[in-house]
Amino acid sequence: MQDSRPDHTAKRLIIVTRPAPDGPSLIQSLAEIGEDAHFAPVMDIAPNDVAVDMTNVTSLAFTSANGVRAFAEKSDRRELPVFAVGPATAKAAATAGFTNVNAADGDVRALARLISSAPIFQPQTTGTVLHVAGVHRAGDLCALLQEHGISSRREVIYEATARERISPQTLSAIDNALSEQREVLALFYSARSAQLFIAQTQAAGASDRFKKIAAVCLKAPIGEAASIADWSRIVIADEINDAEDPFIKLITRGIHAAAP
Repeated sequence: MQDSRPDHTAKRLIIVTRPAPDGPSLIQSLAEIGEDAHFAPVMDIAPNDVAVDMTNVTSLAFTSANGVRAFAEKSDRRELPVFAVGPATAKAAATAGFTNVNAADGDVRALARLISSAPIFQPQTTGTVLHVAGVHRAGDLCALLQEHGISSRREVIYEATARERISPQTLSAIDNALSEQREVLALFYSARSAQLFIAQTQAAGASDRFKKIAAVCLKAPIGEAASIADWSRIVIADEINDAEDPFIKLITRGIHAAAP
């Protein structure tokens, strides 16, 4: 009888759901450590035509690298302190030319705590924190900052538009890997990306693939969002926090050990 379990000694297939430019960059990093990765973005990022209002702004808060890049295209202000939601966003800010960059550990509540404890807000300060954001957001940073008595406002300067369904090329890549008894992992950096991948796979009539794919999620809440599908397993990279991509760290240290 043929063994239908994934062959963990063969090169696995990693589905990268991040949009450009982060997705292709991650694929290159995965290729450098010998992984086979497939680009399957669940959304497309586009800046809007709104000019950024910098009136009374004394610092910037970014909850994604996409926000950093969209802001950098619209403004040449690089002298302001930056508060980033996590290491990847902080790295994008540094790449864009910001020199005073502070990183939280990956979620909006942690970012609010970081901002409220910053020396420039002790004991109080005038001015406004500008939250540079997209149309779709996880959490309400401005409401959290208000709880700390910090003035802030949100500027929506880009949109992440969802794709309709998973592509035939992605389904073919998944099916080919499964036919070769290779492990298939789908990487998710946000709850929305997990939800979109599930919806797009269902729209393509391919829901049966979930049982054969492992969902690898950046944080526990993303894993919760992904749990609406019947995956082979869900792995959380929650404890990994540094400038290197957490999925690269998780994969290189041995993702199988993290499985339940």
